Amino acid sequence: MKAAELIFIPLAGMGHLVSAVELAKRIAERDERISITILVMKFRFAEIESYIHSLQTDGLVDKCIEFLVLPELGISIDSISKDFIVKFIDATSPLLQNRPGTGHKST
Repeated sequence: MKAAELIFIPLAGMGHLVSAVELAKRIAERDERISITILVMKFRFAEIESYIHSLQTDGLVDKCIEFLVLPELGISIDSISKDFIVKFIDATSPLLQNRPGTGHKST
């Protein structure tokens, strides 16, 4: 049984994703009862897809860390502003509700 579920939302870009994955790994190494979902913004960066694919052989990633690659949401990377993350969360919330395994149900 999982003790807790964390959701990480790194901004688009390799540096943010790599940092989020490393933090997730360190947390999971301490307590494998923690489940971590990393939301991946899809902005047509091939290196991000390659990086995620390369992690699939990591047992810890398979056991405790899940990647949820989100569909393109019509938010331009050029339009990143101080309220970008709020718009992003608002756009992705419906995609996350009632997702199997999250324990979250929409009301």
